[in-house]
Amino acid sequence: MAYALDIAKPGLVFLKDTWRILSSPPEHETYKKLEAQKVRNIAQCIIGQDVGLGLGTLDSRFHETQTGVYVNEPWNNGSHSLRPFRHYQLVLEYIKLGLSGFRNVRELVILIRDAFIAFDDAFMLAHILHRDISIGNIMIKEENGMVIGVLIDWDLCKDLNVSPSSGRRHERTGTWAFMSARLVAGSTQHTRNDDAESFYHILNYIASR
Repeated sequence: MAYALDIAKPGLVFLKDTWRILSSPPEHETYKKLEAQKVRNIAQCIIGQDVGLGLGTLDSRFHETQTGVYVNEPWNNGSHSLRPFRHYQLVLEYIKLGLSGFRNVRELVILIRDAFIAFDDAFMLAHILHRDISIGNIMIKEENGMVIGVLIDWDLCKDLNVSPSSGRRHERTGTWAFMSARLVAGSTQHTRNDDAESFYHILNYIASR
């Protein structure tokens, strides 16, 4: 994630440049679902798109990894997961600070509470499970002198309305330091309770430091 200049407005925006797994939907589509269900405390998504190879608008080629071409080669023998990835960029509204920018303990708890509201709304209203609750995915937004915790990075989320046989990845996801004890122990079934436990680990981690 980095700050970028939007020359159309003009002004600063939040730019995410990444490689997404093709078996998962683009992150901006998840934001559309969250916004449609009026999920609170999420960032405003401006635009998201795959990065093309050509400069022309009619060029349908994309910047993709080629390892997937070799998934059926004899030397692979099914022992390596060679998923195709595609270069992807997402633009969000400008958010000034990460969670580490909190000013006092009360503000910290408010920010984590707000992020939990976003996680809970997403699960209850949009049936989307975040699956990567961590310090780096909670940002601080300022409005009218007040701070709001904003939950970002929905690229590893799971749409609970999508069938498990749809080709989505099944291994555990998340940031190790904040994963639930059950997931760290080896479980690959990521549930709502695992994400809820991650919020506790975030608070405990910051308090310990």
